[in-house]
Amino acid sequence: MGYAIVVAAALVVGAATYALTLRRSAGPATGSFSFQGSVAPDVGGTSSGGAAWTPGVTYVPVSTAAPLSWRSRSIGVLGLVALIMVCASAIGVALYQVGSFLWRLFIQKVQGG
Repeated sequence: MGYAIVVAAALVVGAATYALTLRRSAGPATGSFSFQGSVAPDVGGTSSGGAAWTPGVTYVPVSTAAPLSWRSRSIGVLGLVALIMVCASAIGVALYQVGSFLWRLFIQKVQGG
């Protein structure tokens, strides 16, 4: 039952993220924004085809390409599943360790040590 709750919660969060980010109307681009709160100047692309770089400004890469292919979507889903499995394993190990510590502490107090 616990696994079903985790999967359901992941699906709800994923659907909400999809609805809030990917399903927006495709309006005209307003420029690339930086973490400094101002529109970054357009200084042209680099020779390798990557984004332009301005010293002192951090850019968030955003894909403006055509809709994603099934291959990229399936890789994203597999990455999400792997991330959920790793996080669930880490949480499980952490909870086991906390429970083990509390049990040993309890046994030590009961035995009078």
